[in-house]
Amino acid sequence: SMTSAAEYELVELGAGWKPRAINAAGQVAGTDGKKIYRWSEIPGLSSFDPGVHSVSVAGIAGNGMVMGQYAPSAVFPNYKWGYSWNGGSILNELPPVISGGTGWARIKAVNENGTAIGTAWMGGAGDPAVPAVWQGHAAPSIMWNPIDGYGVRGLSAISDAGHIGGTAWEVSSEGTLIPISHGFILQGGDLVSTGPSSGPGCVNSNGVMAFTGVDTVRLWSASLGWHTLGDFSGGYNVYPRGITDDGYVVGHCSNNSLERPFISDPSGNLTFLPVAAGTVESEAVDINESGLIVGWYTTSSGIHAAAWQPVPEPATMTLLSLGGLVLLRRRKRKCPRLQSEGCEL
Repeated sequence: SMTSAAEYELVELGAGWKPRAINAAGQVAGTDGKKIYRWSEIPGLSSFDPGVHSVSVAGIAGNGMVMGQYAPSAVFPNYKWGYSWNGGSILNELPPVISGGTGWARIKAVNENGTAIGTAWMGGAGDPAVPAVWQGHAAPSIMWNPIDGYGVRGLSAISDAGHIGGTAWEVSSEGTLIPISHGFILQGGDLVSTGPSSGPGCVNSNGVMAFTGVDTVRLWSASLGWHTLGDFSGGYNVYPRGITDDGYVVGHCSNNSLERPFISDPSGNLTFLPVAAGTVESEAVDINESGLIVGWYTTSSGIHAAAWQPVPEPATMTLLSLGGLVLLRRRKRKCPRLQSEGCEL
């Protein structure tokens, strides 16, 4: 179980880069646009400069493998290749859909098992781009044909259990696509539509998907349909980025004057996460099942990688055994501490 949102503290993971994801082991992956960064308690922060025009990170698998896409040349900055990296000095290029094809790809998300989702190009320039799923370094499987009466248009989220969320268009009786976007979840080979919607920001292993909303987190599952979680009541656009199997949701919300990270507990208690003094903007981008949250914030000095970790209640600690106290101390050492006076609640 996790502590409440009010019991999180901000910790610093290094300056100059933005985390994108965290795995179950507490390894964090991110980028500054040129380098790939990976942080863990031991050995700390490492980085790799692949010497390309640009690089982005989509996620990190349970074995520490980082996946994303890169643009090798400034001449064609939109031509990007999918990659995996697990330390060392080599980017491993993901295979193309067709042997001998370009391998152009956009990786959107990665789960704990190393399954990646995104978009792949069938061959080269002028060929269609199709939703694709990569498992390891095999050629991706593509979603070319309609599934359950829908043509899949894009993939945006994947759970550790393999649920995939995205957007699709209905297929008419004549076999043509009707250009009205539906959110969907794909599980066990079956596609279930949410009805007209954008794609989800994240999905958990229970098949619960979280969507962008105004002043609230919008959730959908096949069993419950649509429902909302919490209320900021400030004219905020709410962007969920991570959801645990217990139903905790993290992300960021923004209005004309503020951009802040948040967490919502399963009861719908929406709470701003603490930020450093002088923060201009901040986002939470992922959460693991231990309740560790990662994201970033900016101040006048630049970008800072950040994490938010649960802080046990003192009253709870007095009731725990010695073994439990040791465990709590170990959890608190997952990330280096910031001085408390450097944060505001």
